[in-house]
Order: sequence, then structure tokens, then C-alpha cells
Amino acid sequence: MRVACDAAVVDCDVGAVPRHGERNVNETTAREADSAPAGRTRPPGRRLRIAVPVLVLLLAGAAGFVLWGERGAEPGCPPAPIGARGEPGEYQSVPTAAVPTASGPAQVFAGTTAEEVTDAWVRRWPGPVTMDRSLRIINVTLPGTRDELSAAVVPPTKDRRDEVGHVICRVKLQGSLSRSLLRTLVDGCLGPVLKTDERAAVRDWLTGVDLSPPHFQMKRSPRFELQVNRNAEPNLMLTLNAR
Repeated sequence: MRVACDAAVVDCDVGAVPRHGERNVNETTAREADSAPAGRTRPPGRRLRIAVPVLVLLLAGAAGFVLWGERGAEPGCPPAPIGARGEPGEYQSVPTAAVPTASGPAQVFAGTTAEEVTDAWVRRWPGPVTMDRSLRIINVTLPGTRDELSAAVVPPTKDRRDEVGHVICRVKLQGSLSRSLLRTLVDGCLGPVLKTDERAAVRDWLTGVDLSPPHFQMKRSPRFELQVNRNAEPNLMLTLNAR
């Protein structure tokens, strides 16, 4: 066997068969090449053996990154809009309808001002009127009951505070819901913006629909839309929107 190596090349005669105690020439060559100091050239075959696995790993990583990026770019499900009634008895402290929007002309109850509505409330239930930004609000305990009424006049837009776009009547019941209470709410709270025949129609409609919790009911006419929300035993809210 002959192994002749200079500084850059390993020249090996691989034709001879190693005798007992000798190392295989290929094994010797590979080990010497691995242990070569810096500056010496390693055989091209080893660089190729290293480069191929690295290239495979890089390609696999790139493919994974692209797939992950595509999954991450998928839009999520849009959130349910405020006021969507997917669940029975969904309840809002401030109805979406009471918030003025910019789409189309804002509807109002013609011939009635916000001050006229609150004046009618105060005559029936004496108490102060509170201003909260563009809202006019009263809070009273209904006579002969312990039921607490919060009523508000909402303008069609923030810069039209003297007009009436919405009327909200919210009651926290301390007892059962009775016909006399419904009549009080229609005649006293909604009454200032409703005509005589409209008040009668609303009273008849309210006594004929299911208002047990949780229920949401709606009535529409050419001049208004009435939403009734009974989300729990003590809560009742009537929202009257101009059309």
C-alpha cells in the first residue's frame, strides 16, 4: 500500500487490500481531510456532501414560511355588529338606533321639539331635566309604584339638538309588568311625539305581544319604528325611532 500526500492533495493507491492492523485507505483519507488545518483545501466531494443537506433544509424552510404566511394572511371572521340579535334578549344600554348616522337624511318627529317633550314629562312627573351632551334625560320613580323610569330625548344629529329623532323609555321593574304600566309608558313617555290614533295602536299592540323575558319585539308604521326589549325580568326598554 502507498499513501502519498502533499499540502493540498491526497494521492492514494486504493488498489491494494489492507493487511491485518492497517486502516482502510478511504477511512484514513476522510479523517485526514477532516482534521486538516485552516488554509488547506478539503476534497470537493465533502463540500458537496455538506451542501446538499443544507440546500434541502433551506428549501424546506422557505416552503414552510410561504405556507405559514398564506395562512396568516387569511382574514378572520368579522365581529358581529353591535346590536345584532343573534341571541334572545340581547340588551343594549344605549340602542344603536339612537346614534345618528351619516347615511341619508336624519329622520325627525316633525312639529315637536325636544323641550316640548321634556316639558310634558315634567308636568306628569315633576323633577329635574338633566343635559348629557345632546341628550335630555329625566329619572323618576313612577307614582304608586317602585318602578324606576329613565327617559331620554335624542336628537337626529348632534347639531340639531332642538329636534326629536328618538325617544327612549327604560324601566327597572320592582314588580310585575302590568297593562297599567304599559299605558303609562305609552301615554306619558312616548305620548308627546305620538298622535292620538298612534298611541291607541301602540297600546293595543303591546298588550297583544309576548313581553316575557327574554323577548325583543318591533312595530313599524309610516312615521315611526318602536323597539321593545325585555332581556331580563326587571328590565324593559322602549325605543321610538322617527322614520
